[in-house]
Amino acid sequence: LELLTEYNDQLDHTTQMAFLKRAIGGCGELQMLINDVLETVRTDNQPQVPYLQNLSVIQVVKEVLELFDMRTLQNYELQITVSETLIVRADPQYLRRILRNLLSNAFKYTPPQTTLLVDATLASSTPVGVLSSPSVCISVKDSGPGIPPDDISLLFEKFGRLNRDASSSVRGVGLGLYISKQLVQ
Repeated sequence: LELLTEYNDQLDHTTQMAFLKRAIGGCGELQMLINDVLETVRTDNQPQVPYLQNLSVIQVVKEVLELFDMRTLQNYELQITVSETLIVRADPQYLRRILRNLLSNAFKYTPPQTTLLVDATLASSTPVGVLSSPSVCISVKDSGPGIPPDDISLLFEKFGRLNRDASSSVRGVGLGLYISKQLVQ
């Protein structure tokens, strides 16, 4: 933005737009980081009581996908295998946040021009005493590099990042899956 201000009359329109798009992207990343940190503090200190309501899973998936940049979505073949009639009883804000975190990770780690699958099915069995009604398994499957066995313990830790990602170009601070776990619990 400083370059645009200082050299505006010397930059062609294409360069100006490239700077503006990069600034907008940076602001979006900063906003997500701040939101993740604030959400972490909130879930650690004062967890909200979930506001449960009946939700169409396919509708929630579509709403979450609309939050992503269209250019990102176009880089992947999205396959959504969720029944139009599948309804869950959940907090809509929690469910959207969890799905957004899972999809965000899939977009970050999966090579472009590959398939991402969003699936939701009734769980085949529910452990005794856990739930009194059937549960639904919602999954995001991708063809990313996978998780080395030594790093699995880091997945749901606060600020947990895989060892290979510490020096890679993949951005993140390791709060998405931590927050998701807190919201699920």
